[in-house]
Amino acid sequence: MGEAWFMGEERRMFDALMAPNVSTWPVSVVEKALSESSSGPVCFGHMREWSEWFPYLIHTCLVHVGPWSPSSIYGGLVTNMMVHCPNRASSRYGAAFIDDVLATLGQLPMDARFWHGGHLIAWSAFQPLQRWPVGARLADDSDLYAAFWLVAKYLRPDRIEDWLSSVVAIDDPAWGAGFVYWLAHAGHAFDDPVAWPASDETRQATWNGSHMLRGEQIMEEDGSKFDCGPFLESWRVAALCAAVARVLDRRRLAEWRQRLLLLGRDGSLDTVLDTYDIHCAAVLKKHRLS
Repeated sequence: MGEAWFMGEERRMFDALMAPNVSTWPVSVVEKALSESSSGPVCFGHMREWSEWFPYLIHTCLVHVGPWSPSSIYGGLVTNMMVHCPNRASSRYGAAFIDDVLATLGQLPMDARFWHGGHLIAWSAFQPLQRWPVGARLADDSDLYAAFWLVAKYLRPDRIEDWLSSVVAIDDPAWGAGFVYWLAHAGHAFDDPVAWPASDETRQATWNGSHMLRGEQIMEEDGSKFDCGPFLESWRVAALCAAVARVLDRRRLAEWRQRLLLLGRDGSLDTVLDTYDIHCAAVLKKHRLS
């Protein structure tokens, strides 16, 4: 692959990422590399080196996604995807590459290492419930939200309903609460699909690095400008909204709530339940569910 480096105030080398055994890569180095490869094109303009390293990193780094971390590797990978492939039509690597990413990075939340007994494991990368000494709450930012946005943004339109059906079919109440939280806050993108995540000042249902995603235009090495286009195409928003109305209903929302209630018999999930109710109301109003 040649030298592993990214732009900064000083030339930074990432020699550790040349080791053939990717499981030995230091997590802190992986996190830093992903941060620089996503922020570099946005801040300084595109460079060939980032295009070459991105597809290498996006697959080799999957093994490092595990426990929850404030410097999320999964979130960094999703951010890189949206920087280097702003949409399906303008992918530098072709549509087949995007489908490959969806089949690997997109399906990672369903990997067995994040589940036990049909429930997301506590403090894993995709667990949206954060339990603290003062009580549990739904996280404002989560790798689970990043995963939902990744699929919603890139999946082929004829597969969107099947995807949402599979999401709604999962019984885990934490998963359901995370989905409802994401769906409620996805409304801003549905209402203004041109706007990229960085423009959302609420910073809810986001993920690590999403503040970098401004869209707009990125300077190419030859001096030309690349237009990232809208975050979501209007036809994609229509397909997502139509699919939500067909696969989600009040009964399913009530079932997830009942499971949350049983899980928090001791009152530890009272705040989560209050948050869930607020966001259920927003989803019901937005999508006019039966």
